[in-house]
Amino acid sequence: MVWDTSKKASKIWIILGFIGIGQLIALIYSLVSKNDKDRILGVLFILGWLGDIIIYFLEKDKDKYIASMALYLLIGEIVVIIVAVLLFSAGLFSTSVLAPTASVSVSSVGFSPFSVSAAVCNSNGLTVSFSTGSLPNGASSATIISSSYSSGSGITPTSGTLIPSTSIISSGSSFNLVSSTASCKSGAAFSASGVLTYEISYNGLTTTYNATGTIAGTGS
Repeated sequence: MVWDTSKKASKIWIILGFIGIGQLIALIYSLVSKNDKDRILGVLFILGWLGDIIIYFLEKDKDKYIASMALYLLIGEIVVIIVAVLLFSAGLFSTSVLAPTASVSVSSVGFSPFSVSAAVCNSNGLTVSFSTGSLPNGASSATIISSSYSSGSGITPTSGTLIPSTSIISSGSSFNLVSSTASCKSGAAFSASGVLTYEISYNGLTTTYNATGTIAGTGS
């Protein structure tokens, strides 16, 4: 195949550049050419828009077909960038649109031997997910007696009771503490102090422990 170098390429290359397959098709189109120069120049399409620019300026006064092909691909790619910028400016790809129920971020300090793996606070309540580490005295399980949060910032009310998803926990297990009465605004920072009271039976004795810590995050 040898194209007519005196004619411009079809404007369909603009569409191919826009949908992102123009570079691949242009490369294949060039490699199957019977003209050695076309095959050599075609490899430059691997460089994307940079290859388009190089080919255009190298061939604009020599080969109208491949020069216009490169130019049309570049136009299509520029249009993609403009459309993407407009969509992002309109907020169509913002976090609230893509993941309206996701917890944005969470951090915690304390609560040993437990660790906070996730925290979600929104208009439906506060849910804190815990992972259980090694329990005191090598105990295999513990019983949650009570749990609560206080000194809440960005949380209404600022204190409350957290209900455990299960009262019996074991080392390596996960569980949730939930307050359906708590409320946070979407996108607003929240923080609170918490205490988790639990009991462990060891050698016939029952011992009570308090795991205290703080959580902080962003309302979802």
